[in-house]
Amino acid sequence: MKKLIRSAAVTLVIVTVAAIKCFPYIKSSVNKEDCTYASGSGGVTETYYRVREYKGKIGVFDDETNDLVQMIDVFVFTLPENDKRILFEGYSVERDMLNSVIEDYTG
Repeated sequence: MKKLIRSAAVTLVIVTVAAIKCFPYIKSSVNKEDCTYASGSGGVTETYYRVREYKGKIGVFDDETNDLVQMIDVFVFTLPENDKRILFEGYSVERDMLNSVIEDYTG
């Protein structure tokens, strides 16, 4: 039951982040610039990371350079089908949300 709740929470976070922040960018129909925004303090843009399947696990990549930043020690094949599909497509996460996403996967 605990695994089911955790899985549902991870799915909810993934879907929410994708829908609110970058759903058009994930589908590649809009430029990445349309997915970033300027904050109220001097026009600084947010830093985004790309979360996706990498070598069977979950990789976190710098969205600008596509460099691997972190590997999450969770095998994608152990996740529900919907999570697998989302990770194979990949999705963007802003820096403020990254730790929350990682915690959702690692429990």
